[in-house]
Amino acid sequence: KTSRTRYPRTMAVQYLKSHEGTDESLLASCLKNLSSGYERLKGYECKNGGFDWFGKDPGHEALSAYGLMQFVDMSSVMSVDSAMIERTKKWLNGRRKKEGGFERNPKALDKFGGAPAEHTDAYITWALTEAGIDTKNDIDHVIKNCAEKKKDAYVWALTAICLYKVGRKEEARTWARKLAELLKPEGSVTDEETSITRSGGSSLIVETTALAVLAWLNDEETFQASTTKANEYLASQCKNGNFGSTQATLLALKAIVAFDKCRACPSQEGAFVVYINDKEEGRLALEAKPKGTLAVADLGSKIAAGETKISVEMLKGSKLPYSITLDFFATCGDSSEECQVRLQTKLNNTKLKEGQNTEIEVML
Repeated sequence: KTSRTRYPRTMAVQYLKSHEGTDESLLASCLKNLSSGYERLKGYECKNGGFDWFGKDPGHEALSAYGLMQFVDMSSVMSVDSAMIERTKKWLNGRRKKEGGFERNPKALDKFGGAPAEHTDAYITWALTEAGIDTKNDIDHVIKNCAEKKKDAYVWALTAICLYKVGRKEEARTWARKLAELLKPEGSVTDEETSITRSGGSSLIVETTALAVLAWLNDEETFQASTTKANEYLASQCKNGNFGSTQATLLALKAIVAFDKCRACPSQEGAFVVYINDKEEGRLALEAKPKGTLAVADLGSKIAAGETKISVEMLKGSKLPYSITLDFFATCGDSSEECQVRLQTKLNNTKLKEGQNTEIEVML
């Protein structure tokens, strides 16, 4: 219960501290509440290492990985016992199995702790990677025994995050592209079995989408459009101050805060220019602090039949994400000379009154 409220609040404090004009009394209140929760959380450390729901040996690997990430995130906004973090890292390090992967305490509480081995191994590997531990062999194990064996967006996202974190960018991009192929029109990323907390329904979708965003943010130039769409989806899922389950809420906030930090840049005035076949056809003046979506619309009349080159340029202004949307229709689709099928049609009457019937001849 303590972690359920304090971990999401850690993400909220990160967000508040990164923005100008934050109410200092609100920030102080949040930090005070966070500090009292932190003192309680420390009490769940087991005598022989790791963490447990009641602070009793033996420690629980998945819960300890969760706790490790929470304390590392907390350390960015308040003072955290570094020795405790090091003890937890060392304990988790020692829970590796010779054949790869991690030992699994069979204890589970409220579904947490009962996730399949591949999800548990991927999650613990992520926690250790974020904590600065050498996880090369762990990542290779996750790829070989988890990511490559089944189509699971949750595991793929964790794999991509870890690979980006350790500098294996080309490998990471392969898994990140697989995630992008699963991006739905509304911005969610789905096609997963479960999560570390054995979530389901909308909470599982939020968790998976948040992890996809965290992966793509490592490669913004490649996945800018996917990141933007998925982040908008996450923002739309907030209901009554949460995004579903505790894990869904904290991962959504983690992704939103990371997205905000990645897109933050010094504001300055400028102009956004659209070129069609190297000729300027649209220009939009940008204020130092633009609000909402800005659009250069009604360019359809500038596009003629045939091959068209569309390019954009930012003049002096701050770096901004952009997208190009093209809607069109054709009365008759193009035919390919390579097609082995020929289809011809002929109407018996080419002029009809409303409601009048006619016949069509079809030759194949």
